[in-house]
Amino acid sequence: MSYTPTDGFPDLDTIRAEIGVPSTVLTDEQLDLIAGSEQDNMNSAYAWDLDLPDRLYQVFLRSVARTIAARGLPLGMVGTDSEYGVARLTTRDSEIIRLGCQYRKRTFA
Repeated sequence: MSYTPTDGFPDLDTIRAEIGVPSTVLTDEQLDLIAGSEQDNMNSAYAWDLDLPDRLYQVFLRSVARTIAARGLPLGMVGTDSEYGVARLTTRDSEIIRLGCQYRKRTFA
């Protein structure tokens, strides 16, 4: 999925600056795929008028940052060598839920 920085979504340089990931760690092609995937998730999960609201801008950046951080943990396991044992990455982020709740699309089955 290719990323399209329109309607309030930031460009790749702005994403890089906001989340603090240099191009030596993540190439533009990799960031483009991650941002495109998260943009697609945002478009399917949230509803808003015209430009991206500030709260959803933060949700987008946080989602991209979480995806990038999880790249090094393909099984989602943290601390396999710690004395307290293995911990699993959570599937939900409370800040993403808090910031995006008023824009979340409601589905009734």
